[in-house]
Amino acid sequence: MISDNGRGALILTLSMGVFAINDALIKLAFQTVSVAQGLVVRSAVASVLIIIIAWRTGALAYKIPRSDRWPMILRMVGEVSGNACFLIALAAMPLANAAAILQAVPLALTMAAALILREQVGWRRWSAIAVGFAGVLIIIRPGSDGFDINAIFALAAVFCVTVRDIATRRLTPATPGVLPAGASALSLAVAGLVAVPFVTWTPMTLNLWALLAGAGVLVVVGYITNVASMRIGDVSAVSPFRYTLLVWAFFFSAVIFGDTPDALTLTGGAIVVSAGLYTLFREKVRGQDIATRSSDRPSGPGAND
Repeated sequence: MISDNGRGALILTLSMGVFAINDALIKLAFQTVSVAQGLVVRSAVASVLIIIIAWRTGALAYKIPRSDRWPMILRMVGEVSGNACFLIALAAMPLANAAAILQAVPLALTMAAALILREQVGWRRWSAIAVGFAGVLIIIRPGSDGFDINAIFALAAVFCVTVRDIATRRLTPATPGVLPAGASALSLAVAGLVAVPFVTWTPMTLNLWALLAGAGVLVVVGYITNVASMRIGDVSAVSPFRYTLLVWAFFFSAVIFGDTPDALTLTGGAIVVSAGLYTLFREKVRGQDIATRSSDRPSGPGAND
């Protein structure tokens, strides 16, 4: 019988596959439509589904605390900016390359948590962060003939997604997860509508509807399965399987688009993933050390603080 951690890892792996298929579908759509149009249609479908889920679960009746309003706004800004930057990159560069750069998000999040949230990060994790971003530079290869300016948008997406996740940490635990997800989907649709007048709108064929609506459904499915995986297993045991997204992305990039990652992309991706996994390992070790010190601390009258 599969353990909870095993089931959580399996669900997260499938979740990453769903997100990779979503990226592949919308990249296919970008061969015909603009980024703004693709963003509007996909986000509209995702918004409708999330609103239905929120209504069915009673989340719409939840009153957002005043303390959550600014983090919610910041989260939406990060979501819109991150999606826009990543989709611009995705439309112009191989899926595998864009996905490999995005794997630096956990490293950037650890760095931001230290600088902004004042979380303690030791020299080992700082070293892993430096090595991980060196891997990103290998993928981007600035200054060389293989440099793609669109990689800058993928790197900007890393920064924006980090802002989003830091803002998410600021939300109170009681806030239903479907609410920020719904707010983000709606803000993405609105942002796409704002950009539409400045681009050429392509008539929607049945094939385009299938690609973009399918991407919208998969985004929601990916979100739900992602949350489910974290609730089933231990976060420290399940989280490393988030990097299986890169395997899925390499597979679909080669099979659907014929873009086989070159040696530098594979090397850089391996460095980024290794650095991220080491960071997760060190976070687990630190958590165990804190728990051990806490259990060893004297309790009761006269105990030291």
